[in-house]
Amino acid sequence: MRGLESQYEAIKHIPDQKAFAIEALKTRLLRALFALRAGKSKSIRKYLATCTSQMAERSVGIDLEALLAREASGGRAREG
Repeated sequence: MRGLESQYEAIKHIPDQKAFAIEALKTRLLRALFALRAGKSKSIRKYLATCTSQMAERSVGIDLEALLAREASGGRAREG
């Protein structure tokens, strides 16, 4: 969690929204960083505690549904 918080600390000072977005895109928690910037969340920890599990999964780069489907099919890539 500290690594994620330090990512925000490193870019929170950027006043220009576009420049902030460019730097935020380099992180795994883009939505959380924008929520912090907009004052919609007080910390990354609180953001993750209040978001849906699917939002949390996307924020950290996990697609649990796809992983479960792959596991159910014996490890093969999901056909769709």
